[in-house]
Amino acid sequence: MDCSYGNSFIMESEQLLINAIELFEMGYFDCAYYSLRSAIDISITMVLLSNIPDKDKYLKAWEQIKTFPLRKDIIHKLKNDSKIFVDMQDKMQTLFIQAKKLNEQLNKYVHKQGLYNFYVFRNHPITQDKSQDAFINNFETYLKNV
Repeated sequence: MDCSYGNSFIMESEQLLINAIELFEMGYFDCAYYSLRSAIDISITMVLLSNIPDKDKYLKAWEQIKTFPLRKDIIHKLKNDSKIFVDMQDKMQTLFIQAKKLNEQLNKYVHKQGLYNFYVFRNHPITQDKSQDAFINNFETYLKNV
């Protein structure tokens, strides 16, 4: 990989996954999902910085914490400027569809979409007797997919 920070990106993603597990175990589920989503974002940024012709411009902006594109803009940039990314997207369509769906599912927790994603609802005496198995299994599935 032609990116001076390649290993750092991978190690940061690993740490975010560890954080997600620990946060989930402590009951901070929305923070855990945010860490999962951040691990994906770090990976996408790494792909951008290693696969586009004008990567030096983006690397400098990223290093200096200047304006840097968001996920949607990064994907758009990769589609336009990275033949490798476009080739992967063509040959691995299912993976890209699943990744988009995964991000949408994680956003439900991060952005508190749905009453069940509120702490006050999940910790309410009325709901505390309900099984947490599905909730835990969902997190484990998301963790594996990230």
